[in-house]
Amino acid sequence: MKINVLIPFIPVKPGGGLRVMFEYANHLVALGHDVTFYFPIKVSYIMQSGVKMALKYLYYKTTQPKVPEWFELDKKITIRYIYSINNNTIKDGDIVFSTWWVLMFDIKRLSSSKGTPFNLIQDIENWTGNEDAVLKSYTVAKSENVVIANYLYKYIKQVTGVYPHKVSFAIDHNKYYAKVNIAERNPLTICMLYSTEPRKGSIYGLEALRILKKANPELKAYLFSVSLRPESIDDWIEFYYNYSDIPEIYNQSAIFLGPSVQEGCALPPMEALYCGCAVVCTDIDGHKDYGIDRETVLMARPQSAEDLAEKVQYLIDDNLFRIDLATRANKFVNEYTWKRSTKELDEIFKLRVKK
Repeated sequence: MKINVLIPFIPVKPGGGLRVMFEYANHLVALGHDVTFYFPIKVSYIMQSGVKMALKYLYYKTTQPKVPEWFELDKKITIRYIYSINNNTIKDGDIVFSTWWVLMFDIKRLSSSKGTPFNLIQDIENWTGNEDAVLKSYTVAKSENVVIANYLYKYIKQVTGVYPHKVSFAIDHNKYYAKVNIAERNPLTICMLYSTEPRKGSIYGLEALRILKKANPELKAYLFSVSLRPESIDDWIEFYYNYSDIPEIYNQSAIFLGPSVQEGCALPPMEALYCGCAVVCTDIDGHKDYGIDRETVLMARPQSAEDLAEKVQYLIDDNLFRIDLATRANKFVNEYTWKRSTKELDEIFKLRVKK
């Protein structure tokens, strides 16, 4: 099949939702499909000045820089920088595969010759407002909705009256895996994603780390981020900005802390489980496809630094439970591969194209 893949901006910085699209693209190519990525400058609901958009388009169109630098796309994948999404910039195909709600308002104007639209819903994307438009995006382009989590499956059915398709979560086993024996890790080592987005709950995670440091002076904490280190981060906390460091950070940590307030289907806790960490995360829908309290993770109340710290302290104090939890969780998530998830997506595409 000829598959046109659209994302809403040029992917200069790493992002979980973008990474999912790139993984699918690579694995779809491995199945023999013809995949083209489109990076538009102008999309609905994203406001930029005309001059800024024109200059950005001119730069990317003329220089053709390697994007994304942080992810290795298969060389068989074609990348096109386009000013906007229309029938002249998108080639004919079988499938139009996209993620993020804003794109559906541009995709709806495309001819059917461009392909059947499939909308990958990775979150309830209303954190920036526009709630009515987000709801409308599920039906405006008459697309087939595909979700990545059980709660999203129920939500989309509830708001649209139509059952969406569902694919399994997955992580790259070649990159994320346990190099350091789980039992040999220092229980006083903990890692966390730092984000400036309020819904990621980093302020609660940082406060939990401070509480834990007071109780455990030997505690070591490792933060990683796509943002530069802010001055508010305590000096004793190690901070990593390089995306390639992440698997090593997981492997040198015994515990991963996931303090998010809202998530679609959070990747970092999954990555940490693959790498052998015991995970303490918030009791939110976006953690529940792989997070089972006391079976694969320890759940804590959202927006509670004290409860996050208490759950981590439990793992520090009971090292045997920490080892058992991490081992069981690692075994559980290792069944979920990109090969499996892409096969599910491929079957969904094939069924629709046959119609």
